[in-house]
Amino acid sequence: MDQTDAKSDASFDPLFDDDPLFNEDATERVPRTQDAISRGQQLNVAANAEATQAKPQPPRAAAAPKNAPPLLEQNSYISYSPDMLMTVYIDGQIVLWDKRVHSPGTGVGRLWMSERTPPWCLSACWSADGNQIYAGRRNGSVDIWDVRQAGGSTSNPRLMKTLRNPPSSGAVSSVVAFPDSRHIACASVDNLRLWNVAEANEPDASGKMKSGVQFKIIPGHHGGIISQMVVDPGARFLVSASGNRGWPYGDSTRTVFVHEIKRFN
Repeated sequence: MDQTDAKSDASFDPLFDDDPLFNEDATERVPRTQDAISRGQQLNVAANAEATQAKPQPPRAAAAPKNAPPLLEQNSYISYSPDMLMTVYIDGQIVLWDKRVHSPGTGVGRLWMSERTPPWCLSACWSADGNQIYAGRRNGSVDIWDVRQAGGSTSNPRLMKTLRNPPSSGAVSSVVAFPDSRHIACASVDNLRLWNVAEANEPDASGKMKSGVQFKIIPGHHGGIISQMVVDPGARFLVSASGNRGWPYGDSTRTVFVHEIKRFN
């Protein structure tokens, strides 16, 4: 390969290389300004396209089921009585009812739900102070909703965060809130887990997100699907019951587990 071929194979980058103003014979000036501008425009277009793709998009709402109540909005929710009833459905919807209203189709609304939310909300409960709702999902997660009406950061229900158990844990079959409004216990096929909902998925003092396991395993798993859990008002005991236990002999130690809270709190 001669010298001309070697130079013709050389790459040119307007960001790093000097612009060659003359050709090899030096008999004709070859303008490169327009070429550099075109290359620069291409780089800008590519950079803008990449930035657009990298920008996170807000989640889209799930399609409303047939005959579903309307979404709760600020104007309607602020008029709700604090005395509310919550119901959950097999399609994953969470619906709040104003117990003062008895007219059909009024005083009822559903919480916003992402299109990625799985069906089968098997269990949900209120926090002790009534400010949050915890909903267990089939995919092993627990959604936390802020449902404060007054004196809070919002007067419209919003999804605050989602706690995620290990993928192998299975569906969350039961959720119970502790009286301190900071902890919950959730039951899956493999284990009972204790979560600090006030600190989970929140940054530490340095502003960095916490890493590693953020829950504690509660010992004494049933070995079956846990259908119900209860915490006494004094937060001394957690009682759990599962489908593989019954009352054949009236022996409570064979039908439920009583967990002493001070051991894992």
